[in-house]
Amino acid sequence: MNDKGRLKEIMELKMTQEQNKIWTRQCIGNLNSKSFRRQNSWLINAIDLLKKEKISICKYEYNDRFIHHCIEGEMTEIIDFLTENEIEKSSSSRKKKDVIFIKQILEENQEKILKWKHFCKINDLSMKGKIPFWFTKIKNEITITNTRNLKEKYLNRQYNYIESKSKIYDETLNLERKAIITWNDSEGETIFSENKKKSRSKKYKRIGVHLISNLTSINDADNSPTLIVCTGCNKNIKKINDGICQIYIENENSRIINNRKEDNKLKPYESFGDIKNRNEKLIKDKIIKKRLIIEEEEESNIDNINFKGRVYLRHNIYMILD
Repeated sequence: MNDKGRLKEIMELKMTQEQNKIWTRQCIGNLNSKSFRRQNSWLINAIDLLKKEKISICKYEYNDRFIHHCIEGEMTEIIDFLTENEIEKSSSSRKKKDVIFIKQILEENQEKILKWKHFCKINDLSMKGKIPFWFTKIKNEITITNTRNLKEKYLNRQYNYIESKSKIYDETLNLERKAIITWNDSEGETIFSENKKKSRSKKYKRIGVHLISNLTSINDADNSPTLIVCTGCNKNIKKINDGICQIYIENENSRIINNRKEDNKLKPYESFGDIKNRNEKLIKDKIIKKRLIIEEEEESNIDNINFKGRVYLRHNIYMILD
């Protein structure tokens, strides 16, 4: 690994390939290689020999800067819940789904595991075929029986931040007809709207049909809501109430959600609780971004003031010397 030529490139490429075959964030040089022996894997055999001599080829354990062959993210992995045989057996499936961390299969509040179909839709994956055995095993391991709620010992874990794959609504882009947009308003109410038409408003670019949820119990937050057309409320922007409520589609902090028709009823591919939490996260993320921008501007202004002060001081010194 210390070689700076082709040998180094070949070794790093081979390590990445072996890592992908197991599909883990970790460097192959730090794994227990005996657990992942494969036919004709000379690198695995080499690692075994080196470890017997207490030699590691992974630079990561010596210096945190060297992470180019480690996948960044949180620390709790899917493979932590699988046997050695299951890890290798499921590597292809997990790689196709691009899932490594437990956080990726949890709802936004990290208190429930996602439904499999919801996980697929959020990540733009095909729902064809059976639910993978590794997903079922992890669900049985980390959740309370017959629920999607995480067991207490897993609730206490601090899962690191992984960027959400929510489809942010962009009013400047073409929007699919009858796309469903959702957001949380200033009072914390979750709003749904079906894209309808362009708006003449200077503030809002589009108008949608107001959809409301049929959920009446807090327990229903665990399921996908059935969305029905609002027949009229205080949000209606139409001058005449014809039984179809129309509202402006919020430009900020809103997102597009996948949906389907089930028994001719419109339902999102997210539970109501997860919808609300994901919407709230958009608001919080925007607040954080604004705060960072303000801090950067303040630091820039301070730097400019200090620079001008130094220039002014230097100018006065020259005047005195003259």
